Amino acid sequence: MPSIEAQLLKGHEVARVLNVSRATAYIWMSRGVLPVFRVPGSRSIRVPKVALDKWIEQRTEQPEASA
Repeated sequence: MPSIEAQLLKGHEVARVLNVSRATAYIWMSRGVLPVFRVPGSRSIRVPKVALDKWIEQRTEQPEASA
């Protein structure tokens, strides 16, 4: 089982997965576009990998079935 740290993605990791700039990833994280986990006692925010996977799945368009 992966460690908890491996399950919480940093902004640059989110950017790589989504193929967007680091700045865009951090903006989306800070504005609540992406689901985030705020690290207690810190200003750090992370994106849980399972939540990011679900976020992507919910926004992925499926091709229409041809008749």
